[in-house]
Amino acid sequence: VTTRNAVRTLDHALNLTFTNVQGPRGSRLELSRKISGTVSGTYTAKVTFQRGESYSETTINRSFTINLGGGNANLNISGKNFEADLTSGELK
Repeated sequence: VTTRNAVRTLDHALNLTFTNVQGPRGSRLELSRKISGTVSGTYTAKVTFQRGESYSETTINRSFTINLGGGNANLNISGKNFEADLTSGELK
């Protein structure tokens, strides 16, 4: 991304592992409640920022686990927990 006199670059990788993930089957009612399983993985990125002669570099490493079931997604991202409603997509 280039803005004014600065350039920001993001080089990233996302690795996913799906364990017993099942999608909806049968009727189309309440599809979000019919999704279950676990998605785990890692996100790594190298972020560089350059403005004129100034240059900085940051590395991001995050591991995560997403447990799906009962219409919810329970997320653990590097030790922080979140819960989301799969019907609305909103965090609880």
